[in-house]
Amino acid sequence: MSIPRFAVVGRVNEGKSSIVAALTETEDIAIGPEPGTTRVARAYPLAVGGDTLLEVIDTPGFQQPEAVFAWLAERAPSAADRPAAVRAFLGEFTGKGVYDDECELLTPIMAGATVVYVVDASHPFRKSYELEMQILRWTGRPCVALLNQTSASDHVAEWRVALKQYFDRVDYFNAQKNVFEDRFKIFSALAALVEEDRAALGAAVARLQARDEERLARSARVIARLMADMLGFTLREAGVAGGLGDDQQKALETRFAGELRRMEARARDQIEALYGYRKLSTVEDALAAPAFAQDLFAGEVWEFLGLTKLQLVTISTVAAAIAGGAIDALTFGHTFGAVMAVTATLGFAGGAYAAFKAPEANLFGLTVSGSTAVIGPHRDRQFPWVVLDRALLHQRAVARRPHAVREALAVAAKRGLVAQHDNLTNARLLNLFDKLKRGGAEKHVLALQDTVLAILREAKSTD
Repeated sequence: MSIPRFAVVGRVNEGKSSIVAALTETEDIAIGPEPGTTRVARAYPLAVGGDTLLEVIDTPGFQQPEAVFAWLAERAPSAADRPAAVRAFLGEFTGKGVYDDECELLTPIMAGATVVYVVDASHPFRKSYELEMQILRWTGRPCVALLNQTSASDHVAEWRVALKQYFDRVDYFNAQKNVFEDRFKIFSALAALVEEDRAALGAAVARLQARDEERLARSARVIARLMADMLGFTLREAGVAGGLGDDQQKALETRFAGELRRMEARARDQIEALYGYRKLSTVEDALAAPAFAQDLFAGEVWEFLGLTKLQLVTISTVAAAIAGGAIDALTFGHTFGAVMAVTATLGFAGGAYAAFKAPEANLFGLTVSGSTAVIGPHRDRQFPWVVLDRALLHQRAVARRPHAVREALAVAAKRGLVAQHDNLTNARLLNLFDKLKRGGAEKHVLALQDTVLAILREAKSTD
């Protein structure tokens, strides 16, 4: 089965390279506002597990469509002569320093690639585009058009009327905002149009869907492992028989917090790599950044993420009741009223979990035993919820990010995901957190992985 090939063509600065980057998950494609960023045609493979599923070819933009069409028209007296005229054009001018951009974009098409014509529907349609459309139709290859938008200005309706007269199919695809499923629509549309690529594209979509599920599962594993490592982490300092001075204590606390930050950074790198990112940066401005991109121990993070005071009391009560057998975890109701009834019965309402504190140093759990100082695990009950929230928000931001975007990674929401979970889910999570803090077995990591995967699937379904 041959590999489907698609040549993305159009005028300069219409978003062709952005489309290629988004379709193939390639972050190395040069994307910029300068005309002529792409000067030579280059094929970018979309691969899974080392197998190339298809190729998308980035091409230069049309520069001289009027002159090219005039040359072709003189040599094609009938429709049957048009593809031959295009081949003659390539034979005449390829490598001659004349019409270089048109030669670059037409060569892969005449070699068998399907035409994907990109226009920026932020601009009004102009008659001059018709010559480009006619040249592409004269190649004799299947032709589809993609409506891209680079600004809020909207001329989609008029573009659709014009494009439908020249192209076999017209679709909308915003390379700066598309999510994973939008690519499936494009590939499925191409499969319906190009008969010789139908089987290969169908197989490609199936492989991509399986990979998406695998990415979710591996993300859940990374997050679960991160939670286990951070919740159970301790740091030891020998040779402090005389006790710790203030400077020594501060240095130890700084090392402890730094190790937790490094754990989180490594987990982020792993998840970004799962989605094909090696150079991703995040917004770090302490005032304007979304909470997940700020420092782990920033006060704003603890204000925006995790659970509220009331939720901490409620979830802690439910978790204790489940652990003690007072509530059947399989049949317990999720309503606030049921939780409060159990709270009153069991007498947990005034528990220490009501505290809502920033991660101050005294919450790091510093003790001195003999000549050894031990710091950790982190004692704040909000800490695991903040860590989990940041990990979930980061994963969803990465998974939804098109590879055409060049800005630093950011999310819009202030409040995270854990506050949206039902009480029973969070109660189960809290019990797992407590076990992991005590050095829980691998089975507890696997249980947390399963819960995180369910959360990620639900979040993905509502994206």
